[in-house]
Amino acid sequence: NAKEFPEMTFKSTKVSAGKNGGMKVTGDFTMLAETKEIELDVQLVGAGDRGRRGYLAGWETEFTILRSDYGMDFMVGALGDEVRIIMALEAPLR
Repeated sequence: NAKEFPEMTFKSTKVSAGKNGGMKVTGDFTMLAETKEIELDVQLVGAGDRGRRGYLAGWETEFTILRSDYGMDFMVGALGDEVRIIMALEAPLR
């Protein structure tokens, strides 16, 4: 129901050291007004001086959710229940 719920959101609640120089990020993932706590392994994919934009770092993670956990049970048998989500973020380092 993208018309009623056009966005998915993730709000971090905890960040700690992760594997291979990455971060372990715990937070609340919301889709279709249903919120679940998830834990993500986030990896640094690059960093550098971007001139006027300053020194930026790029981070990426991917994770899998079950559509049925968020009330999406339409055609689960035909379409499948698992959905892979890839998130990327670019942020200033200070």
